[in-house]
Amino acid sequence: MNPVHANATVMNRPLEVEKKLILIVDDEPDICFTLEGILEDIGYEVVTANNAAEARQALTQQKPNAILLDIWMPDLDGTSLVKEWSEQGAIPCPIIMMSGHATYDSVVESIKYGAVAFLEKPLTSSEVLHVVESNIHNYHLKQEIQTLKKAAGETMELIGSSPQHVQLMNEVDNAAETDTSVFLIGELGTGKRTLAKQIHHKSQRNQGPLIEFSSAEANAEGLSRALFGDESSDVIHYGKIELANNGTLLLGEITGLPIEIQQRLAKVLETGRLIRDNGLQDASVNIRLIATSRFQPNQSVSNNNLSEALLYHLNTMPISIQPLRDHLEDVPDLVMHYVKYFCDTEQLPFRKFTVASLNRLRQHHWPGNIRELKNLVQRLLISSDDTEVKLEVVDDAIRLSPNDTMTHFSEIPLHLPLKEAREAFEREYFLRQFKVCDGNVAKLADKVGMERTNLYRKLRSLDIDPKSI
Repeated sequence: MNPVHANATVMNRPLEVEKKLILIVDDEPDICFTLEGILEDIGYEVVTANNAAEARQALTQQKPNAILLDIWMPDLDGTSLVKEWSEQGAIPCPIIMMSGHATYDSVVESIKYGAVAFLEKPLTSSEVLHVVESNIHNYHLKQEIQTLKKAAGETMELIGSSPQHVQLMNEVDNAAETDTSVFLIGELGTGKRTLAKQIHHKSQRNQGPLIEFSSAEANAEGLSRALFGDESSDVIHYGKIELANNGTLLLGEITGLPIEIQQRLAKVLETGRLIRDNGLQDASVNIRLIATSRFQPNQSVSNNNLSEALLYHLNTMPISIQPLRDHLEDVPDLVMHYVKYFCDTEQLPFRKFTVASLNRLRQHHWPGNIRELKNLVQRLLISSDDTEVKLEVVDDAIRLSPNDTMTHFSEIPLHLPLKEAREAFEREYFLRQFKVCDGNVAKLADKVGMERTNLYRKLRSLDIDPKSI
């Protein structure tokens, strides 16, 4: 009798499964062979390992979507292997334990260290499929919930009826229907991140993860490890690229990445393979890249801030986002949206904007784009004591907006020669911006629109020591 009982009804039922990878770890070849057949019949890719050493090796080559792990094995039992991965912080996916004679304590111990389910041998195909599918689905659902929690309160809806907005939404729909890389280009605050999420959720990859990363999230030394992963000390650290496998990787402000990182990323997109830091073998990955930038691509290439090889991939689907000042007719709709948004999410009192105040907002230049508008609406709802937001209140709010005017220096050094006056201005400018960014160089580079290498050079020329700020 086969160690796994086949169920013809389940085996033959139509089931759409994206090519997901299952790692089977069992010292019995018959078990591996039968499970492999069941899973491959409905569209899964399968890799088998007969012991813990082979399982570790398999994990260096590609990240599975689930692991079926036998508890009793000759070199190292499955429970100890789960504990090892847990202590290394290297559990990459749902782990499902299997055994025909496991003790209660061993099952509990496995779950304690991160296993999500237990299958008792002899196995049935219906049970295997149910447990594998449900736990992969639940794992993906938890990731989506974490993403939504992280994004809570950050929503920047793209709302409007202007010709520019309609054209933008058409381009988003077109991008969602393809599986190519996408390059979103637009000023700060124009909603590039929201657009990227819409493209992902409307695409065929919407069941896969959406992994976000910005060049400002790590120092220069940590960028490579954060993106490509690491295998130092026999511990596998999965980078953002592998975490986005079968889904979408959203890279914010792509020109903030060092050129060598960009070139390495371009090679991953071209070959579908990556080598982790301190790794010896390459791993298979299948991602869609959505990158954003506030700089024009050709100029970024000329300034050596964007790899030409990476631009080759991104230029397949470039989307330019117009600043809010170019579609001011959308301002009233956006204002009304955010009034409702803050009333619902923060229980702020509803206040009606007068016709005069809305007209004033339509005349504003909006240097901070939709993000500035959202923040301004929130401030007006909080600060106003009236049931209406009137023109004079809006005028005061715009006048005090940090996006609207430059900080006025106490004294403009007009008595100095131009070169020295410019240096005095730049020094004061960077010192004040540094304080706004809490002394964070990455945030400062993002705020002033400079690549970090050039920023460090500028700070040195102005005799500004970042460590002393």
